[in-house]
Amino acid sequence: MSILETHTKNTKGALAFPGKVQYAGGMSLRDYFAAHAPITYQDAYEWLECYGGECVGPWPSKSVMETLVRLRFEYADAMICQ
Repeated sequence: MSILETHTKNTKGALAFPGKVQYAGGMSLRDYFAAHAPITYQDAYEWLECYGGECVGPWPSKSVMETLVRLRFEYADAMICQ
C-alpha cells in the first residue's frame, strides 16, 4: 500500500465543510489542511536530497510525490493537534 493510499484510508475526523447535508466521502479537515499546506514539490525534492532518498526518474518522480504527500499530511496532523 502506498503512502497516498494509507493517508486516504486514515482520513477520520471533522469535516472541512460541515453543514446540514452530509456528503458521502467528503473532504475531512485533515485533507483540507494537507491540500493547503505550504509545502512544495521543491521542498519534497530537497528533503529527499538531504536525507538520502531517490530522486531519479521523470519529474516529478514517484518518490518525490510520495514524500510530498507524507510531508503535507504531517503538516495537517500538526495543525489538527494544535
